[in-house]
Amino acid sequence: MAMIQTVRYAARPDGTFAGTYVDALMPDGCTDTGIAPVDGRQIWNGSAWGDPAPLAEDLEAHLASIRYDREVAGVTVGSMEISTDRDSQAKILAARVAAMTDPGFATTWKAANGFFPLDAAGIVGMSDAALAHVNTCFAAEASVSALIDEEGVVDLAGVEAAFIAAL
Repeated sequence: MAMIQTVRYAARPDGTFAGTYVDALMPDGCTDTGIAPVDGRQIWNGSAWGDPAPLAEDLEAHLASIRYDREVAGVTVGSMEISTDRDSQAKILAARVAAMTDPGFATTWKAANGFFPLDAAGIVGMSDAALAHVNTCFAAEASVSALIDEEGVVDLAGVEAAFIAAL
């Protein structure tokens, strides 16, 4: 008659997955977790497998994504809802150059909420507001990046909260 053996799941003292073992073959120093991790990256906390803390580069990538989303979300200038995606930033700069080159320059600007007539001063004002918006986003990213480097922010939710606070 064949002997039935029980499969065991082991965690090393540092919480990392040590592998699957049969009955009494559990490695020295390992803990029988009773359940398998979802993937080999998970860490045993003494009662359950959980995801490890994100690495600094994961936090930085998340931060860059948050900054980009905020940067391209647009800005309201007076009653104009100005797009600030990368193409719009280039068009705003081109209009500013034209306005600074020719003080009589005027245009009808298409904003997210309609068309607006702008003279040279209005174009410069719109450009200043768009630039301030973009600069604020990058300054917030730099501030939170420093917190990540100092380990003052250690998870994705902390990155999000710190970014909003830094704006």
